[in-house]
Amino acid sequence: MPCHRCEYCMTGRYNLCQLITKVFMSPDKGNLCHYYRHPAAFCHKLPENVSLEEGAFLEPLSCAVHAVRRAGVTLGTRLLICGAGPIGVLSMM
Repeated sequence: MPCHRCEYCMTGRYNLCQLITKVFMSPDKGNLCHYYRHPAAFCHKLPENVSLEEGAFLEPLSCAVHAVRRAGVTLGTRLLICGAGPIGVLSMM
C-alpha cells in the first residue's frame, strides 16, 4: 500500500511511492487473509451487471491495455509477448 503522505501519493502517482508497503508478504497473511482493511479510496463498487469473475480481470486487463497503448501496438504489428500469464494472454487479445 502506498503511504498516502509523500509528494507522489499526494499527486495521485501511487506507483512511484518510495514508502510503499507490500501487503502480500509476511508476517500477516496480507490480501490472502479472510478479512482485509483497505483504504476506501482504492475500493470501487462493481456495477450490478459485472460479475465478481469479470471484476477480477479488471486489474490485469488494465495493465495489458496500458502496455499495448504505451508500445503503440496497432493491428498487424509484429511483437513478442514473453509469458502466458493473465497479462500476457490479455495483451495478445
